[in-house]
Amino acid sequence: MCIIVFKITGLKKYSKKRRMKKIIIIVLLAIISSTSYAGFPVGRGKYLLVPSYNLYTARGFWDKDGTYFDYTNNGRFTSHYFGLYGGIGIGDKLDLIGNINYTMQSLRETNRIQSNASLGDATVGLQYLLNSFDYYKFLTVTGSLIIPLYTNTTGKEPFTGFQ
Repeated sequence: MCIIVFKITGLKKYSKKRRMKKIIIIVLLAIISSTSYAGFPVGRGKYLLVPSYNLYTARGFWDKDGTYFDYTNNGRFTSHYFGLYGGIGIGDKLDLIGNINYTMQSLRETNRIQSNASLGDATVGLQYLLNSFDYYKFLTVTGSLIIPLYTNTTGKEPFTGFQ
């Protein structure tokens, strides 16, 4: 499993078109590098459990028009993500895979602290091994269903999931 984290800084000084071009290049690099190490088979009768933790912090945000804004008075957004990925081998080439997570978020600004904690999006799917090369390189196809395990209500911000 390959986890890549990029910190994009200093993009607000560029034009919107140039910023978008840089972001697309970074996303493509992330996709290429992450897919080159993904898709390993679990195998019949075997299982795999992988715990994970991610920490994300931000001192500002981008609006829908691509304009960057700092949070007021050194405000900060923090997200703690605890995940559990698993796979069970159904057959020699077919695996049942899934992921579940718990997220704790907080937004601190002037005289205001908002926090939220809940289960996030769960994924369940099947992974099929198409071919293996030299028994250490694998080509798989995966289909997954994303299931939101949270309900966002007014007053319980920052919201969980994609908004």
